[in-house]
Amino acid sequence: MSCHLANGMCCDVKETQLHFLLGSFSWNFQFKIPEGDLFPIILGLDFLSHSKVVMDLEGREYYFHFAPHQPMKSESLIET
Repeated sequence: MSCHLANGMCCDVKETQLHFLLGSFSWNFQFKIPEGDLFPIILGLDFLSHSKVVMDLEGREYYFHFAPHQPMKSESLIET
């Protein structure tokens, strides 16, 4: 299986099922992972839709639609 990346490159991908833990919630999900060591995994729209995550990018918080009373903070990878 292959896909086209945002930069126009073509990349081979493999599928693997992982047990995913985010905050206090966990589930199994079939991820598509780029072959080789091109870059770290990026969570795609299929994962975000399946998990029903709601993201506040400016506030750096997220929560799941089924648990809006449990918001979580995301850490910045860039020092400011």
